[in-house]
Amino acid sequence: MLLGLLMLATALAAPTRQVLAPGRTRQIGPCVPDPTAECWNQALPLTRFAAPTGQLHAPVGADVRLAHHEGRLLVRAANLPPGTSVEVLTWPGLDASKRKTATLTTGPAGMLDHAPAQPLGIGELRAARVQLIVSSEDSGRHTLPWAPFGPGKLHDAAHILPVAGRPTRAPSITMLAENGKRSFISEGASRVVVTEAREAQPAYSRGVPAAWSWSGAAGEIVPWPPKTGWFDVQATWLDADGETKAHSRSAVNLRAPDGDGLEIFGLHPEPTWTKVVRGAPFRPRTVTIRLADPA
Repeated sequence: MLLGLLMLATALAAPTRQVLAPGRTRQIGPCVPDPTAECWNQALPLTRFAAPTGQLHAPVGADVRLAHHEGRLLVRAANLPPGTSVEVLTWPGLDASKRKTATLTTGPAGMLDHAPAQPLGIGELRAARVQLIVSSEDSGRHTLPWAPFGPGKLHDAAHILPVAGRPTRAPSITMLAENGKRSFISEGASRVVVTEAREAQPAYSRGVPAAWSWSGAAGEIVPWPPKTGWFDVQATWLDADGETKAHSRSAVNLRAPDGDGLEIFGLHPEPTWTKVVRGAPFRPRTVTIRLADPA
């Protein structure tokens, strides 16, 4: 009996661990603009491209690989559906909110040589978006950004990290939850940043509050977010000189703390304002719906 209670107490005290979904960060190694070169076999492929939320287009599979060469971004695209081209955008830094600051290159299957506004540097994290432009008589023209899971994001960008040697997959990020507290860990990570993920970015930011964000050391307790939703989680590894040697990016759905009042009606988060309406309670009128004509 006592042993059973001890085992139960241990089980209740143990933190829950959740490995987050793979994120949109890719290490890219050196290669040459020859699609048959051996170095392309070492490049990590981008294989899943998906439509943004609200668009009814099935994800498309392809084999798109990235590399760097003399500060340029090389893209080798294969196994594309008929009528599909590749589009690449890069930004000078990590801010991908302004499309006018992006450099764009579009081309068919094969080799694409993209010249960023600022040459790529080893260990320099850069915002980039790789997407397929699909054209067909049935569905017209639509854009499918690279999305290792879930819907694609047209308002956001992935991250690329040029490395000097063979590229490796980004380490996984794990969320620990215990006694109402949560933290994010990834072996050897120096820093973790958690940011509210928004489905759309306003064209003009005046009067729009900034997205909620937190940064700290890996394993540090993360405060509760102000509202429920999807959050971007990034972990960074630094070398002895403070340069980025690895980067991982994932996503997680976090729920804000339960509140009083309208929370009891399942409205979460609570609305910013309410209005008392006088009169009789609302009642739906009786409606007859005919699903099929009688036989």
